[in-house]
Amino acid sequence: MNSLYKLSFTILLLLVIYSVKIDLSTDPYFNHSTTIPENNKESVDESNFTVVSYRMKQGDTFISVIDQLNPNLHKFDIKKIKNDFELLNPQIGISQLQTGAYYLFPVY
Repeated sequence: MNSLYKLSFTILLLLVIYSVKIDLSTDPYFNHSTTIPENNKESVDESNFTVVSYRMKQGDTFISVIDQLNPNLHKFDIKKIKNDFELLNPQIGISQLQTGAYYLFPVY
């Protein structure tokens, strides 16, 4: 009877581990970025930029996210971008970004 319990426990443990692995690999909260649908885009100043929500991932920096979201932006004023970011996220500074947190970024 003891070996039946061990076998049952082992099978149960393997099923739990497999289930957790599947859940973690398909969870939408683990996506690297999220954009606001076109009809829901917010605009602080419509003539300057649109806004997207982005989830920070390991290794992301403020500049790397700006570069990723604005691939055609060749000349830019970092002070203006920083001010626009802080206008969208008044509770956080660009040096306080945390992995896994969502922030609003300007797209020019």
